[in-house]
Amino acid sequence: MQRLLEDKDAAGFLAARVTREQAGILIAPLCKAGAAFVKAADTAADAGQADIWRKGPPPWNLQRVIARIDSVDESMVGLGLVLKSLAKDIDFMRACGFVELVFDRRAACNQKQASMLGCHTLRVVNPWHFLRAMETWVCNEFPKPYARTTMWNFAGRTISHLVINLLAHLGLKRTGGKNSRCGPHPKVKSNEALWVKTYVAV
Repeated sequence: MQRLLEDKDAAGFLAARVTREQAGILIAPLCKAGAAFVKAADTAADAGQADIWRKGPPPWNLQRVIARIDSVDESMVGLGLVLKSLAKDIDFMRACGFVELVFDRRAACNQKQASMLGCHTLRVVNPWHFLRAMETWVCNEFPKPYARTTMWNFAGRTISHLVINLLAHLGLKRTGGKNSRCGPHPKVKSNEALWVKTYVAV
């Protein structure tokens, strides 16, 4: 394997047949040459060169997210269904351009776990639509019989705090500090809990 990866033509042939994720899991641990090859390919891609890996579904692909939620042993009845419903709503907002999900390759290489949504960072692109969508989701989800107990258990002072608590269970927390808040909006209170720019993996 080491000789194969030291041959640039052979290594390129291999890279065209696996995703970056598969390379990190299957190739990199095999030998130092494999790790060096994967690191060099990442460095080249970060510098703007073409990504050599075969394309695969992104970490935030909804089927992959649902599989992650299903794999967690949850004792609370209905929690998995509520989390999957929230994940679907976030995926819809991502498709609409209201939020952006970012997988940090370098952080992953340094053993930083991504959230169950498959991202290290959730960036709010359109804060108003994000806020309204989350409020609407809670109002639509709460009346469902499977959701009531879960949502009461995760409830906070406001609807927004309920969403924040559920996002935390998915592995994302609000950022704080200077410049973490979105800009002022005439219809949004200055202390609105969801009015932040980013949520990061914990």
